[in-house]
Amino acid sequence: MTLNDLIGLIGKHVLGKLGDREEPTLVFDWAALQDKEAFIDGVFGDCSAGDFADVMTWEDGQPSFSGQAVPFALFGVDENELSQFTDGENYPQFHELLLAELPNGPVFAITVDGTAMPAKRTKQVAASVAELKLTKR
Repeated sequence: MTLNDLIGLIGKHVLGKLGDREEPTLVFDWAALQDKEAFIDGVFGDCSAGDFADVMTWEDGQPSFSGQAVPFALFGVDENELSQFTDGENYPQFHELLLAELPNGPVFAITVDGTAMPAKRTKQVAASVAELKLTKR
């Protein structure tokens, strides 16, 4: 999957596959997301300094994404909420936040149950975005 293929899926009804699970997935453009801080605060509100240290830094208790891995998809979104979101204050409920070292690096997942489930590191779920078998519905 090329970066252009991935860009073509932004805001579309997409089915993603993680292992043996297939779920509705919302691909989004992290760079274009307005109010990233609100999104990060909402998703990582129950986490603390040191959580997800492989992809986040914590300065004065505030997390931010630090490395090459950037958020690009919400996995496990309710079918009725599959629409493009551009405002970090308004996002659908989802099961996992997917991050990738784009365009062809590994994909990581952070489990979310209302908020991110605290963990010291993210889990790698695919060697590349192509392995997720993202398909337009």
